[in-house]
Amino acid sequence: MEAEQKLKLFRDKYITNKLLAKFVNKAYSICFSSYAAEFFKYHYCLWRNKPYFGSFLYASLGDPARRAYMDKLVEMLSAQGNYLRILEVGSWAGGSAILWAKALARHNAGKGIVFCVDPWKPYFPPGETGENPHIYKIMDAISKTGDIADLFHHNVNSSGFGGKVISVRGFADDCLPVLKNEQFDIVYIDGDHSYRAVLKDLNNAKGLCRENGILCGDDLELQYTGANKQAIELNLDKDFATDPDSGTGFHPGVTKAVWDVFGQEVSCYGGFWAMRKSGDKFTSITIPG
Repeated sequence: MEAEQKLKLFRDKYITNKLLAKFVNKAYSICFSSYAAEFFKYHYCLWRNKPYFGSFLYASLGDPARRAYMDKLVEMLSAQGNYLRILEVGSWAGGSAILWAKALARHNAGKGIVFCVDPWKPYFPPGETGENPHIYKIMDAISKTGDIADLFHHNVNSSGFGGKVISVRGFADDCLPVLKNEQFDIVYIDGDHSYRAVLKDLNNAKGLCRENGILCGDDLELQYTGANKQAIELNLDKDFATDPDSGTGFHPGVTKAVWDVFGQEVSCYGGFWAMRKSGDKFTSITIPG
């Protein structure tokens, strides 16, 4: 802010030529735009070996309310005092992976591991992106360059949890069947949000969840019973849409896949949902606020 103020004073006092003033005004707006600020913050964090979770590369942490329930879930399971194994499908910049690791440190004396699966590649073909195609174009581009995968590893390591987070780069549909003999206390689904992908992820994940373990996920803004069915069916391959009845933005593929797998409304907290495995069924749970 001090640099911005000094530049403004210099501009107002010394620049009288109209063309030069126009150029400086343009440069001023670019230099101190939110994009430029995030760009410099991103590179500063890389230089100083600090985690970065800002809007640049769409690396933000997500909804704090949902994250609070994820933390509470680990706290609930930690009451048993066991070593906890968490499988995360879809990690992007590492925000949720670090959250799980921090929760293990906070509630379970660090006893546990976070296993991440993410391709760090474009999910959607052209035209199947939802209501914000410009966002997906950028996300596709940074996936192809490898910048987001590099940021994931940077964030995990600079946060101090490099020894608690294990990552495998690949699509969940290829990786999860390979893990069929493994068992996890928490399986968290937050990868490709198209209906076909979520359905596959959930069906693959059910067998990886141990008895009394939790199968959970993100981005369930509307449950199937409360959403416009036509809007769901028309947008199953898209990441995001708006429900015409309520005006709520939601992920139709998540809504439909969760319903088809469980056949009932699931326990849901502001978009974060969770179910407990009991034999060959999954039952609702209560996560204290």
